[in-house]
Amino acid sequence: MTNKLTTICKQLKEDSTLLRIINPALENYISNCENDNSHSILNYDKWIMNSQKENYLKNPIYTLHEVKNRESANTIVAKVKWIYDIKGVVGKSKVISVFIASTAKFPKGLKDKELLNNAPNIIKEYFNKVSPPFEIDHNDLEQNKEEVELYYYIKNKQPEIKARLEPNFYLSKNKNQSNFERIIANVKWGFPSPNSEKPKRYITLYLGNNKLHYKDLKDENVKNEFNSMVSDLLYKQIPFDFNPPNLK
Repeated sequence: MTNKLTTICKQLKEDSTLLRIINPALENYISNCENDNSHSILNYDKWIMNSQKENYLKNPIYTLHEVKNRESANTIVAKVKWIYDIKGVVGKSKVISVFIASTAKFPKGLKDKELLNNAPNIIKEYFNKVSPPFEIDHNDLEQNKEEVELYYYIKNKQPEIKARLEPNFYLSKNKNQSNFERIIANVKWGFPSPNSEKPKRYITLYLGNNKLHYKDLKDENVKNEFNSMVSDLLYKQIPFDFNPPNLK
């Protein structure tokens, strides 16, 4: 991490109102990382993928099914939820069928306790064969892991940053108890917000009374007049959380 980036991150962490000024530098950092550190990013991705697959196969999600055969014993198949690669390629199907055994070996079929106990190990062995761990450059990982984690943190923050700097909203109005018309911004969100366990798809911001008596709130010119106000209210009501890792 360069001294300049460290300074920028610390400034933004202390004062989120600098976001509009600082974000071009963050975008430039992302672009430079992708151009200069593509090997390290890919190596890190493979390391993460290996860890995720290993952990998942300790307790895979699957269902067992008995498939009837006309001329032979029935087949026991596991339908396994699988979002990772098969032979290096991530396919469209998110469920993979894995042969477990024949009912010739387990006459009780799906009720056989030994079959039920063996199924997870058979599934694990199958996926270790068709989706072996990626080779990892451990020297590169040790040297550049922190840099890649910072890159991903800043990159993953970009959608929220864009939602703050260029808010996507539509205007509506209602009347308060004093019968004054209030203008409301309904902002498309989808990020963490105070007093909400799950991200809300939309958040509501009250922009004040309709003193200028706007009639057509769908007019783009009217909407443009409120862009800055909506952006400012987002900062006040939903503070920007910026805590990049490995910041020294």
